Amino acid sequence: MRIPYVNTLLLVLLFAITFAAIVLGSEFWMRFFWCLSTILFYGIYSQYVLKKYITMELLFLLSLIGNIFTLFHDQWYFSELALLSFSGAYAALLVYLYNRRGTHNLDKSFRPFFIGAFIINLILVTLMLTEFSIYFDNPLMLPIFIIYFILTLALAGMAFLHFNSVATSQSLHLLGFIVGIIMADVLRFLDHYYYNSASLQLGALFLYSGGYYLAYRRMVIYAEHKTRKYILQEVSEIKNE
Repeated sequence: MRIPYVNTLLLVLLFAITFAAIVLGSEFWMRFFWCLSTILFYGIYSQYVLKKYITMELLFLLSLIGNIFTLFHDQWYFSELALLSFSGAYAALLVYLYNRRGTHNLDKSFRPFFIGAFIINLILVTLMLTEFSIYFDNPLMLPIFIIYFILTLALAGMAFLHFNSVATSQSLHLLGFIVGIIMADVLRFLDHYYYNSASLQLGALFLYSGGYYLAYRRMVIYAEHKTRKYILQEVSEIKNE
């Protein structure tokens, strides 16, 4: 199965339009195309999915809802709703990851280092958020952000465990996807709450697009593997007749 050129063209076109919106300083259109990207990625995902997972459906749905809420970020309560939506999306992805091979099997000798790294990163994130809390419009944002970043750290950790256990190109693409969207969200967070900058927005765009492209490649490889396996099975059955 070759990569459909129309999917690649749409991805490149959406990237170029969002890039232009950032360069031109159009905040609304930049956020609008973030929303559109979720719909596009779901459309591409639907072309390759062989078995639907409720967790993945929730991931795209809640990500779309969160991006729609960002369109109205001038209203304080939409910031909370957007963050809660993204937290729900990451929780759904976390459940999906938990069912992957190796994500919940941690070697005893490695466990103290892994848990220690998680705790250290959690403390650093909490300190960073406490420092940035002076820029929050609502005190509720701090605990919501802490929950949100706990989920992102857990996601990164599980993706690493999955890759460490399986060590395939698909697991590497999944790890790259998760790291990409997490780092993109960190840059979007800094841009929105600390220092509004086109450089941060462009960095988030590259990381976000790169992460989703890796997820796209993972789907293509998985579909090719399943198709090849199905063909070999059909050939074997024909020979046995």
